[in-house]
Amino acid sequence: MKRPCTCDKLESCRLCWLYHNDPRYKKLWEEPKPTLADSTKADAPPVWNYREVVEPPEIVPIPAPTVASTKAIVTVAVGDKGQQWLQLSRPSIESYAKRINADFHVLSEKTTPYPMGEKWRVGQYLDFYERLLFIDADVVVRPSAPDLFDMVPTNMVGLHDDLPYNTAGYAWFFTEVEHVQRTQGFKLRPLPWCLNTGLVVCSKHHKSIWEPPKNRFMALHCFEQHLINVRIAEAGFPVFSLPTKVHWQYWLDRQKAIYPEGQFLHMAGELDHANRVQLMTQAALEVAPPKTKRKKPKNFNPCGCGRKLKSR
Repeated sequence: MKRPCTCDKLESCRLCWLYHNDPRYKKLWEEPKPTLADSTKADAPPVWNYREVVEPPEIVPIPAPTVASTKAIVTVAVGDKGQQWLQLSRPSIESYAKRINADFHVLSEKTTPYPMGEKWRVGQYLDFYERLLFIDADVVVRPSAPDLFDMVPTNMVGLHDDLPYNTAGYAWFFTEVEHVQRTQGFKLRPLPWCLNTGLVVCSKHHKSIWEPPKNRFMALHCFEQHLINVRIAEAGFPVFSLPTKVHWQYWLDRQKAIYPEGQFLHMAGELDHANRVQLMTQAALEVAPPKTKRKKPKNFNPCGCGRKLKSR
């Protein structure tokens, strides 16, 4: 496939950054594009025959949750990085869950070789709940965040559409979507949106969007997101586009112009782990409730002996 951009402005161009820093994309954009006929042959090798080809995972059942509500909030925090993100975001997510009367669950066990494969276990919670909100572990929630279950109608799937903000063009998104469609046996067709799965609102009848891949695939960094995109399109589920000020993302507002108005602060796009932790730490401090100073009682005795001080 032809390299989609050659500007080589690595600080501002995501496509060129991927080309120069990720050998998977370098190989992807330099190899001839396979034909659809080749990909449908029963004895043909995988369409994207690279070293990092992943077998379809065996989905491990989730532990039976303790159910106290009809609504659930679920996140995935696997590995040291995921746990570090969750340590910063968990207080705000738990506070939000309590405010909107939803149960909160964390998937922290690594059961698939693909780093983002634990997302394919999320749909199992819809066997226990009527509605579900998935939140990435690197999302910090403001106390003023709206109830997304009230915002998104039950018949719709709620996600943010990143496509209008993709200044690098449609090529990067199309490349990965086409890979999903070819390897998983879907019809090749362009999608009208690029839905970000860092924040997903869905209902019980949307469970199919969380199904894992059926065939081998290349471990591209957004594969699971684009598979969900394709499944939403194939099922014909109507999409509720979450406003950018609701699902704020770092990569589309690096100057933080609308950051003060963002409600779900998602640090997507910061590739350096230390920098992402720093951004999350700042956000977590901002949304934390202010600590109230205790007033010292009258005639307070700091030595702790219990005797009252004589007034002078």
